[in-house]
Amino acid sequence: MIENKGGSEIRGGIEGEAVRLARIYISKLDKALNDLKVRDEEGGVGEVVEEARRYLSDSRYYLEGEAYLAALAAASYAEGLLDSLRMLGLAEFEWPRGKSELAP
Repeated sequence: MIENKGGSEIRGGIEGEAVRLARIYISKLDKALNDLKVRDEEGGVGEVVEEARRYLSDSRYYLEGEAYLAALAAASYAEGLLDSLRMLGLAEFEWPRGKSELAP
């Protein structure tokens, strides 16, 4: 079982899995954004990075508000934005791999 902010338990299933994944994604996004190196400041790259930061903030907000699927969706959007920048060669970072690099 996973506990919510009030200490009560969240059942398994979709809700529990959404909480688990949102926490992992948030942890990965924190690390990626801290390590991020932007290769090209022009062309709106900074705006895309800021949008990813806003989605990360939204994800935390939704997680605290117990809107677990929305938290997971917002974190997923942020990951997609960062992945797109990396694939285009406009940003450098690495996603953490393995449990030792992720928050519980």
